[in-house]
Amino acid sequence: MTTEDIVRNASPRGTRQRIRRAVIIPAATDPVHRFGYDQVSMSDVAAAVNVGPSALYRHFASKPKLLTAVVVVEEMQPFREVFSAPDASTTLDDLVTGPATAAAECRLLGPLWQQEARSLPEPDYATLRYEVRATVGMLAGLVRRNRPECTEACANLLAQGVCSVMCSLSTRGGELPKADYQRLLRAVVTEVLTAEPAPTVARQSRPRMFTPSSRRERLRTAAIALFVAFVRGDEWLRHDMYRALERAIDVVDALRRLLVSYVDFAVTRSDLVDVLVAESRHLLEAERSDFEQCRRSSLSEWVQLVRDARARTPEAELGIRVETVLTLINDIAVPGTYERSPACWRP
Repeated sequence: MTTEDIVRNASPRGTRQRIRRAVIIPAATDPVHRFGYDQVSMSDVAAAVNVGPSALYRHFASKPKLLTAVVVVEEMQPFREVFSAPDASTTLDDLVTGPATAAAECRLLGPLWQQEARSLPEPDYATLRYEVRATVGMLAGLVRRNRPECTEACANLLAQGVCSVMCSLSTRGGELPKADYQRLLRAVVTEVLTAEPAPTVARQSRPRMFTPSSRRERLRTAAIALFVAFVRGDEWLRHDMYRALERAIDVVDALRRLLVSYVDFAVTRSDLVDVLVAESRHLLEAERSDFEQCRRSSLSEWVQLVRDARARTPEAELGIRVETVLTLINDIAVPGTYERSPACWRP
């Protein structure tokens, strides 16, 4: 990218605007989201606020520190303010309203956390994961206060589910009228927060694979994983999908079987799901186009089943609801989450 892509709206140097963290962080948020963390330099951000790079480094020691601040301050802080409010969990309605309101304001948290943050060096990524867990923990505390029957693990699972659907829905606000979007946000958050646990048998966690220490070997391992995921992942998903559908006795049973099949795939092959979800942007144009076509085809199968099973669901919401559910499953399937919270939840 070029500096001109970022600086069009920068203030003239003659204004001598005092550079502050509160100015830098919003200025960095949009270009990182639009162009990607790897394509935005500190010089680009400095140009956006019309200062020299040295002024930027007085506030942020490195680009990873800046991205961490972007996610925590710009996109995560509104959730923390809502979760720490005195009346945050007075009633279930309060517990639903707060996160839904914050999600409407923080449209970029999902993409920044799920995609761009992966480019951070491990120490900075670990710091950001800690901040995310702390925010989820705040919501989990509110869940337990409102639903005392929940164990700590189950409350954490529900809280993570809420955060997942909010990240997914926060990017879809432009696809619906404002009133419909807010209603959908509240409805989906309510469905997650009021889910009832279903008995299940905890799965044994799979041992982690050996992680190479050198950068070259890590890149080679990542490239192999990317290739395997995109070549085999779609085949496995389709095989599981059609196997589930051919056994169904009606459309509701088909939807249930498909959901169970996808959950099983996401939990047992979370490594492939992780690559499929987060790394598709690194494919070549032709491969990325093929992947998107496969993704849309698979999504259309889900949408048709939901359309038949839930005829009253507004047409404009069908695809959004399906993608939100799949995002929730993908997020919960991250290694470690399922093992810590083995309980399933009825939709």
